[in-house]
Amino acid sequence: GIVDDRFAERTLRVAVADIVVLGEQQLPEAAAQGTGGIGETVEGSRVLIEGTTVGSATDLADGLGLMVDDGTGQVRVIVGTNALGSLGVPSGTRVVASGPVGQRDSSGTGLAGYRIHATDAGDFGIIVPPTPAPTPTPAPTSSPNATPSPTLAPTPSVAPTATPAPTPAPTAVPTAPPSPTPTSAPTTAPSPTPTISPMPTPPPTLTIVEVRGVPVGTTVTVAGVVTAEGGRLGLPPVIAIADGTGGIAVRLPDGVPSPARGTTVLVKGMLADPYGQLELRPSSAGFKVTGRGSLPTPVVLTARGLGEATEGRVAELTGTGGTAPQKGTSGDLTIDLVDAAGVSFRVIADGSSRILATDLVKGRAYRLTGIVGQRASRKGALDGYRLYVRDRADIVGATLGTGPGASSAPTAVSPISMALALPDGAPVTIEATVTADVSLLDSSGRRIVVQDSGGAIEVFLPAGGNTPAVGARVRVTGATGHAWGAPRIAATTIESIAGGATIGPASLARAPGERDEWLLVRLSGTILKVERLGDRWRAEIRLAGGTKVPVLGQAGAGIPSTAIVVGRKISVTGIVKRPYPTASDRRFALLPRSGADVAIGPAGNGPATGNVGTAADGSTTAAAAATSEITPDTDLAALLEHVGARVRVGGLIARVAGDGLDLDDGTALAHLVLEGDMAAVLPHLREGEAVAATGIVKVVDGAAVVVVGDDGALVRVGSLGQALPIGGIAGDANPGPSGKD
Repeated sequence: GIVDDRFAERTLRVAVADIVVLGEQQLPEAAAQGTGGIGETVEGSRVLIEGTTVGSATDLADGLGLMVDDGTGQVRVIVGTNALGSLGVPSGTRVVASGPVGQRDSSGTGLAGYRIHATDAGDFGIIVPPTPAPTPTPAPTSSPNATPSPTLAPTPSVAPTATPAPTPAPTAVPTAPPSPTPTSAPTTAPSPTPTISPMPTPPPTLTIVEVRGVPVGTTVTVAGVVTAEGGRLGLPPVIAIADGTGGIAVRLPDGVPSPARGTTVLVKGMLADPYGQLELRPSSAGFKVTGRGSLPTPVVLTARGLGEATEGRVAELTGTGGTAPQKGTSGDLTIDLVDAAGVSFRVIADGSSRILATDLVKGRAYRLTGIVGQRASRKGALDGYRLYVRDRADIVGATLGTGPGASSAPTAVSPISMALALPDGAPVTIEATVTADVSLLDSSGRRIVVQDSGGAIEVFLPAGGNTPAVGARVRVTGATGHAWGAPRIAATTIESIAGGATIGPASLARAPGERDEWLLVRLSGTILKVERLGDRWRAEIRLAGGTKVPVLGQAGAGIPSTAIVVGRKISVTGIVKRPYPTASDRRFALLPRSGADVAIGPAGNGPATGNVGTAADGSTTAAAAATSEITPDTDLAALLEHVGARVRVGGLIARVAGDGLDLDDGTALAHLVLEGDMAAVLPHLREGEAVAATGIVKVVDGAAVVVVGDDGALVRVGSLGQALPIGGIAGDANPGPSGKD
């Protein structure tokens, strides 16, 4: 299968055919853990916890959600129906739970949302407080036939309380599977103490702010996201990481490569403070890459805010160059700036940052983003704090305001790479070249893609504004944000400007990923399969190295599905787009913009030649002329954006049931409700068929559905992309139940 992350949970995505049953064996033993220690180190493992429920239970789709705390921190436990039975669990209940550790992180850090899934019978139990045992009555010694005193059954392993009963052998009420019963019951009363032994509580993963309060020389474990690569803090093996509470430097062990910015890591090592700067020093076994996460929002500081409380954090300061940059023998730059209050602070740019002396000029005002570091003048001195800038995107021209923390929006143009690093809602101005116009992404007419030398981003145009064409150079002013998980700028103004370099596609020999999002790239490979949905299609191509990449033909691109032939070589240029959050396929895809972006070659090893849109003489090719009568141009994942509107959708029928059908277009699964005469076509529909429909978007039970009534349309899509009637009535755009299937 393919290694992936789903809500930050490390996942192996496999096809059913790739799962081979080898046999049966015992489940791994659940390891005892403290509730506060449930995190990245045990994700996917079976664990056992004991603690007290906190707050009210929550009904979730996959069971009952409980928060459990043993004194080391809370963790969510999701108890399935099989494990819960008829048990009620009020707040303050002592419980025991076992099961695998999962994660569903909605914070964006990749380091939250851990939970334990108790799914099977015996995975969850309530620990009943012990009651005093009944006093056994000794048998009279004078009568050999005297009746012996009542005996109690042995206590189960999960501490049920023995309940006296007027029978010779009172029974215990277990809340979890008891241990095997001995053949003879003991004649002495059981101990009133629960039989669950105290669980060893391993040292939990600490937050960075907690680590910064631990004595130097202590070994600790933290999780965080890389905020500065190796070298940016002055030494090649030193990186910076952060979590939601703070930041800290990490000195990588020999032989461990520096992870990229945005990588999430787990670090176990000893604390040291060379030159006053606190850092972690792990061994090779104590450093683990766990995935990808979101960078923290910089904390806005003045010069006086540089200190022990902010050391290691991503920070933003604004100041005016007070001296010319000084270049050291290693290529590092040092410059002193003055903030609005007249206080000086030092900025360091390591040679690996590729920042030039001309990027920081004396007398100019800048807004700088970087990592707060320290090089103290002597042991124990709280001085020498400075800001390490990481690359040229950390430097933005600014107008110096007045007062504490003055950091106005940049008046100079920011590179797109800087806009991508800003938090949502930040004001920004960029200058870039349009690489995808308003016809590509959807039918709203307000979404374009722009690119400069440092990156690419989607721009949501203001209503009624101009719609620049591909190749136009524009200046965009607006606010940063995200839509469907992808970065965008909501523009308030956009104007065409002169100049600028032509943007050409970057050739990739690998599958596109998050680092390529919105960029214009070119891929070459072999077409493995095509799913035709009217004028929209989805293809799978295999690159030279064997990697498979999805290619999406949007309705606005005007590329006929008949032009994409399985087995042929293809060279395709397009925009890299992330999957919708609801899509089952989590791979980034390529969106060609027009027929000119696609060149199809012969089957076998011949090169891809010729565009699919026009023939060599300029006439329209047969493939390009084959257009569909139905154009499904609204993604099912975006239906909530079109409530009340009439839309055209298309996809494969996933299920026919009840009042309609479930449709899957690769972005999401949505329900189509068939009303009026349309309901009569249900018996003619089959799972796996490709259909296109026109209807009204409504919200039912919180979900968006498409209602296809008598004024709508529903057609079957043929293998060549053409519209076919349902029920065999040719040319009927509103087919009824008559005719043959």
